[in-house]
Amino acid sequence: MIAVEGLTQKLISFRTTKDNLNQIKGCLNFIKNILISSGHVKAEIVDTPNGKPFLLAIPKEAKKSKIIFCGHIDVVPANQTQFRAVVKKGKIFGRGAFDMKGPLSSLIVTFLNLSSQNQSLPLTLFISSDEEIGGWKGANLALNNGVLKGKVAILPDGGVNFDIVIRQKGPLHLKVIFKGKSCHAAESSLKLNPIIKLSHFLSDIQNQSSNLERKKIFGTTIIPTKVSGGEFLNQTPNSITVDFDIRLSTPSRTDKIFRDFLNICKKHKTNVEFSNKKDLIFQIPPDDMILNIWKKCVETILNKKVRLTETATASDGRFFAARGISAIITAPVGGGRHSESEWVDIRSLENLEKILREFILNKQLIQII
Repeated sequence: MIAVEGLTQKLISFRTTKDNLNQIKGCLNFIKNILISSGHVKAEIVDTPNGKPFLLAIPKEAKKSKIIFCGHIDVVPANQTQFRAVVKKGKIFGRGAFDMKGPLSSLIVTFLNLSSQNQSLPLTLFISSDEEIGGWKGANLALNNGVLKGKVAILPDGGVNFDIVIRQKGPLHLKVIFKGKSCHAAESSLKLNPIIKLSHFLSDIQNQSSNLERKKIFGTTIIPTKVSGGEFLNQTPNSITVDFDIRLSTPSRTDKIFRDFLNICKKHKTNVEFSNKKDLIFQIPPDDMILNIWKKCVETILNKKVRLTETATASDGRFFAARGISAIITAPVGGGRHSESEWVDIRSLENLEKILREFILNKQLIQII
């Protein structure tokens, strides 16, 4: 029997960053071999034209999927030491421990246990490798192609301490390009230096943010995350590119803050390139019947009340919700997502297994779906 603690440690050892396809494939193959060796599961790795493979698995005799366990193996970059899991005081530390190789391990172990007991269970395990860069080439693609189907999706990839997420912002990524004229730094004009143009632009963005965002808890945020340009110390650049991470609280076509941002771009005569033009905002009604079945299962296992919450982060849950699939977004006990001190509580991973099992076998859920 596979234990969630050992599996989490092993998954952390794979350096599954976006640019490391060999490690991504190695991790997916490792999981696939575990699944197939059980003798109760059919599993395949789907290679995609965009180089972001995903794994699909179902119980051996399953004919139709109604419930999806959804996880991802990709992580944000880290130094080598963070890919060596450390266990201390009931916690696992390491890159992806909380986001989301620990919760993914709970999904895998539960999937295997349930499949061994009922090989006709209408359950799919889906594991992507592009969630951290948007999910468009993973969950979104699989849903679009019809290879991923269901009525309910479970994603232990948002919130904390078993809170249930009912709303998440819509991520939108774009590049703003500032044009200038390259010349010797000693003979340059400040008016033609794109770095100076950028400074004026950022000043306007900061003023907008101060005026419109300060009083909002769940407001739209527009954050510059990366600046690139220039080649030599004594030469001004032809152009400067700034990447922005935008989190929308309302759709972009109606979001005032976003429209004001584009007007500032126009004022400074910049070029704007969108990485993705769709900005899906995740929402699930608090009175959703399936959500409340999950909530009851959590409260039964943990013997405590569970909160409904909102998060500024995004997840693949938005792709399911956009297609009318009830998406349950939650997370065990942990912290430090994307940081050097990322951790997950081992006992909470074991509790997640119990909750998943309680939910899948819930008689009311079976009747609804």
